[in-house]
Amino acid sequence: MSDKPDRSILSGSIPVSTDDAIISNTVAEADIKPGYSQDIPWNNISTGNFGSVSFIRESSSVGKVCRDFIVSKHSYDGILQYTGEICRTRLTKSWSLKSLNEQS
Repeated sequence: MSDKPDRSILSGSIPVSTDDAIISNTVAEADIKPGYSQDIPWNNISTGNFGSVSFIRESSSVGKVCRDFIVSKHSYDGILQYTGEICRTRLTKSWSLKSLNEQS
């Protein structure tokens, strides 16, 4: 045992996920069933915000797959609804958030 403090664990060293990242991952991992409404919950333990994805539509074009979605967000500011889009290419095969816009 040493009398010196253990500096291997620093405050702030735990990564904080943004709501945008959690929502994107939820949409990317969704098992889409055409013609069925979705209700896929998401929860961010870092921010305390949560909601659900209520609609996902997948479309394809040359070398690219995109998913449009509608998602709700419950936060201290109230309940908001957003539309968004994530896409991936054949080269990267990873999803990236293209848009996330609050609906009025």
